[in-house]
Amino acid sequence: MIGIEKDYASNLVLFPGKRPSHFLRKILADHEKSSFIPPVILSIDEFIDHVHDESLKLGGRKIEAIDAISILYGFHAASLEHLGKRTFLLRTLSSPLG
Repeated sequence: MIGIEKDYASNLVLFPGKRPSHFLRKILADHEKSSFIPPVILSIDEFIDHVHDESLKLGGRKIEAIDAISILYGFHAASLEHLGKRTFLLRTLSSPLG
């Protein structure tokens, strides 16, 4: 993570949940030993909501789980290195329906 003069705001950190963000802030505070501007820290749910609301400009409605899966799949399919190799490139394996 790059911090310029105690400013980490240009960094985006994604965690699977909200709790790890507290530990990251604590580590940064211990490292800096004074006040600092933290990075943008989002849980994966918050990230998907952000992409839905801000980037895609799809209106004020709450995103449905199937739409969130579609957004994540799009990121995954477009990435150069796929987690799980080609296993997760099949849309039929992305979510249980029913």
